[in-house]
Amino acid sequence: MRVLIVDDEAFIGDLFRDICEMGGAGCDVASSVREARELLRGGGYDMIFVDYSLKEEDGIAFMKEVREEGKGPEAYLMSGWPESHFDPQDLALFKKVLHKPFNVGDILEILKNNG
Repeated sequence: MRVLIVDDEAFIGDLFRDICEMGGAGCDVASSVREARELLRGGGYDMIFVDYSLKEEDGIAFMKEVREEGKGPEAYLMSGWPESHFDPQDLALFKKVLHKPFNVGDILEILKNNG
């Protein structure tokens, strides 16, 4: 399984890389939307974890673009905001919202069930 993490906070990207490795998944970390687009061009991702609050644009806008281009990896939104903060149509882009602070066990379970 290949996982793409999109987060502009290096600590979160490194944390997710470590969790993915613990779960037996390969992982690439993009620190920007631009970098994520480049990585997605190469394809081969089964899952995307994307932060809502990115410097260039938010994670929802990024995933809308990904979906419009026909790329369909399963996606998870990472956010400190409650789900009620988001438009339900936007949430439909994602399988689940992962709330900060994260529970490592929950992420490992996602990897296990989707690997």
